Amino acid sequence: METGADPVVSAAKDVSRLWWLWLVFGAVWTLIAVTILQFDQASVTTVGILIGLMFFFAGLQSMVGAAVAERHGWVYGLFGVLFVIAGVVALISPENTFAALADIMGFLFLIVAISW
Repeated sequence: METGADPVVSAAKDVSRLWWLWLVFGAVWTLIAVTILQFDQASVTTVGILIGLMFFFAGLQSMVGAAVAERHGWVYGLFGVLFVIAGVVALISPENTFAALADIMGFLFLIVAISW
């Protein structure tokens, strides 16, 4: 019974050694949140850049998924390419990305309100 717990305990110890990394990530996200809460031009640009980076890295992740997928890898590859393109477009014009996100959210809220 103890042999099953050993990998879990060692994994927990390995993660606990990186406590400072969680602290750094928390501080960075706090700075981003403070920037966004100001809701000025810098915050609009920050949101657009974050969305662009999210799309770009999701595309890279999908491409890796395409490389290791046993079946239908082309679907992962297709979505990977689309995500990378969307990320590049979002990074080129982060203000328009923010406006498009606001439009999409408004449309979704309208659909929810109608169906409620």
